[in-house]
Amino acid sequence: MERGSICEEAEMPRQELDEFLDKLLCQYAPWAQRRIEWDVKRTQSLAALQFPFAQYRPGQRAMAGEIYRACRAGKTADCKGGTRLFCQAPTGIGKTMSALFPALKAMGEGNGENLFYLTARNTTQTAAEDALTRLHTAQPELALRSVTLTAKEKVCLHPDPEGHPACLPELCPYANGYYDRIKDALSALLDDTGSFDRAALAGAAKHFSVCPFELGLDLSEWCDVVIGDYNYLFDPVVHLKRFFDASGDWLFLIDEAHNLPDRARTMYSARFFKSSLTEAKRALGKGKSSLRTALTRADRAFLDIRKACVRLAPRRSQTGAPETDTAQTTLLPSLQNPVPELPEPLYAQDGTVFLRELPSALLSPLRAVQAPLQDWLEANPDADAHAQLLELYFAVQDILRSSERYDSHFVTQLTARGSELELQLLCLDPAPFVEASLSAGRSAALFSATLTPPSYYRGVLGCADARAVALPSPFPAENLGLYCMANISTRYRDRETSVQAVSDALARLTSGKTGNYLAFFPSYAYLRQVYEDFAARHPDIRTLVQESGAQMITLHARTRSQFYEGHADWRAVAKLKRRISIPVVGNGDVTCWQDALRMMEETSCDGVAVGRAAQGNPWIFSQIRDAMAGRTVAEPTNEEKLDVLTRHLHALAQLKGEAVAVREMRRHIVCYVRGMRDAARLRVKVNAITEIDEMEAALTAFMLEGKA
Repeated sequence: MERGSICEEAEMPRQELDEFLDKLLCQYAPWAQRRIEWDVKRTQSLAALQFPFAQYRPGQRAMAGEIYRACRAGKTADCKGGTRLFCQAPTGIGKTMSALFPALKAMGEGNGENLFYLTARNTTQTAAEDALTRLHTAQPELALRSVTLTAKEKVCLHPDPEGHPACLPELCPYANGYYDRIKDALSALLDDTGSFDRAALAGAAKHFSVCPFELGLDLSEWCDVVIGDYNYLFDPVVHLKRFFDASGDWLFLIDEAHNLPDRARTMYSARFFKSSLTEAKRALGKGKSSLRTALTRADRAFLDIRKACVRLAPRRSQTGAPETDTAQTTLLPSLQNPVPELPEPLYAQDGTVFLRELPSALLSPLRAVQAPLQDWLEANPDADAHAQLLELYFAVQDILRSSERYDSHFVTQLTARGSELELQLLCLDPAPFVEASLSAGRSAALFSATLTPPSYYRGVLGCADARAVALPSPFPAENLGLYCMANISTRYRDRETSVQAVSDALARLTSGKTGNYLAFFPSYAYLRQVYEDFAARHPDIRTLVQESGAQMITLHARTRSQFYEGHADWRAVAKLKRRISIPVVGNGDVTCWQDALRMMEETSCDGVAVGRAAQGNPWIFSQIRDAMAGRTVAEPTNEEKLDVLTRHLHALAQLKGEAVAVREMRRHIVCYVRGMRDAARLRVKVNAITEIDEMEAALTAFMLEGKA
């Protein structure tokens, strides 16, 4: 009887479980059927895909053929991590289409489930989107979906007052109830073939009241082409776990691959500042707690190691003499513990020490901070210090994650500046980590106009045995003209004085023969200097800077020779606005919100840039915003000024240490108090102050009590 009753009791849960499973499968079945039908449709469509141009450019067919063969080869006995191809293709070949078209053809033949087009910049993402649009235009029946993934900070529809994403359901209406609405959103979007770029995702997110970032991620599982930044594959923190936590039949196209080594080193490196511990402890306020104890121990460890660094690598003053150890910014009691010994350094000079070993003396106390810090954040979500301690939590997590990867490919850098100690775990050789990421797919093609020497890029990216090809320039050699202008120097020290000469030389060159001209510069900063001068003084010569990826142009309506003298010629801003289609931002002689309104009225510009006028007056931006919106423009109170001054002081201390912060803050205070009564006496007083607490007290007395 007992045994039978047990069986009878067990039958009910089994039946309920079967019913639940049947119900779940009924819900899942339409989506599975949608997937099957789409895969068939996509494969047939890609099999019929035609090159969208009448003919190939010189070198374009060769590049397409190399990428096609790499995609087809996939993983073999000789390439267990997948086939790798390095392709150097000069400007003018049409690299984007040369990569996308053959990869899609390979997918149409069953070689690859999804295609990931990864870039270092937004402009190259746009180029990939444009190439896919051209394929859709040339073949309207093409069944192909693509999505462009953008960082959460750039697509957030409901940021907090500081402009950061507010992702908690109780704070964001697009996050609250997201999973209740996402199925309807996906169902509607998947009914049609489409390319979902940033704007399309934002529009769909607003319509269905869902988070655009999460929508893009969920949509990516239903798209054939995913466009995004390098970090979606290579970054150990933010990579697409839904795809790359396991191997798959993925095709990787890595654009502008010459940027990947430096980007990869940054992804696997981490840094941490001692001052973040000091500031966190100050933010906690008085009172005992497990978090305060953990912060105290970590702060003590960093203080001891900072002393060891100073002793091992004394900093040199401008006179060449070793600097004495300055007073420390610490909330610790006076201790007489001996200064710890550091291992034999690889390098030690001027406050900087490089070590081969992992600094366990610093990492152990940081690990001890994790648990109490997490507990405090969960228990105090509304505390004033929550944002600051959350930033500390992420910094601790970042350095500890990097320590878990630490091996012979890393070095430790310790830098002592004033009271600050900076800890960096530097990844010098990202090869094994990049190789592991690429091994998640079937094939990877890495291409750029500059991949020389190929042995370096193959080695540093973990693809020592990969095939490397270099394609010739598509431009005929007879079209090449070489002109030397011995009277113009573009050396760094001469750039300030050569801007106008270069600008005039370009104007003379373009007037000599009808055609299109492409100018290259040794740096982006120098290019912008020449461009702004060229646009201001030669507005009749049309430039195509917007076609090269610029989304906005700011023009400072002064010549280089004027520097800060004279008056900005706003007429140049107006001319530029009439000549181009992208937004124009005016700059020059905007010292108050009234100037901003007047510039926009006189030039029809789309926005106004403010530079020096914001020194000591960050409220100018909110004043301009209020004025443009027709709201009353208010002047900041002394309490508001004091709050910003204090935040400025502590932020500077966290960045550069107390000694430097106090010294540099003196000139900032001059700007903040300009025009106020007894400002001159305050300046004299703060010039003699050397400690943060004393400076903060002086500012409080001046702002709230009128005591200079």
